[in-house]
Amino acid sequence: MNLNKNRTNIFIRLNKAIAMCGYASRRKADDLIKKGMVRVNDRVVSDPGSKISENDRIKVNNISLRFLKNQYLLFYKPTGYTEKPYMIFCLQSFLI
Repeated sequence: MNLNKNRTNIFIRLNKAIAMCGYASRRKADDLIKKGMVRVNDRVVSDPGSKISENDRIKVNNISLRFLKNQYLLFYKPTGYTEKPYMIFCLQSFLI
């Protein structure tokens, strides 16, 4: 995920970065950070409010994390299908 705006490096909170990577929620990330299980640039971080940039390397339990890019899908409903509450679950069959 590109966190740069106008070519200036911006910083975000570490717990938010872990959540953006999809590893844990912000609250779970706070717990992981307080337990000393998170490393940033090979240094243990114990403050959940620490600020990091997208260039920093994050490791949780020796697993490297990377920022995920959002992906959007556009789906046109085939003719003959009506909008039903269960349609969301049927959408998966079209994606396989």
